[in-house]
Amino acid sequence: MENGTTVLAGGCFDTFHYGHLEYLTEAKKLGGILIVAMNSDRSFREYKKKEPLFCETQRAGILSHLDIVDYVFLFDEVTLDHGLERIKPNYYVKGIDYSLVNLPELSIVLRLDIEFRALGTKKFASSSQLSRLMT
Repeated sequence: MENGTTVLAGGCFDTFHYGHLEYLTEAKKLGGILIVAMNSDRSFREYKKKEPLFCETQRAGILSHLDIVDYVFLFDEVTLDHGLERIKPNYYVKGIDYSLVNLPELSIVLRLDIEFRALGTKKFASSSQLSRLMT
């Protein structure tokens, strides 16, 4: 692992669960710096077409307390194009439910020659699944 390697992980991280931890742990193994870009409440609503269960401050607070995460920032857009453009990481990672086929940021990842990785072994849970259980 090269210490100068930067990994950018993106997601909503609503109802943080083991799948998120596994995904971020694998992301950290790719490089020296792990930056997590998290959808703001506004971005979450626009992307998911629903309200987050936990507000952006709470979601960011959980992420910022993980030893494997070096930096956390919120983004207001539906995609992470601007963040990828500014950071230009070596790797852009998402959960296992993403691939090059359904990656919203595919064009910028290809243009900037950023290596994309879908990480994790199985989708353990999602905020949508958990919210259905609670109602």
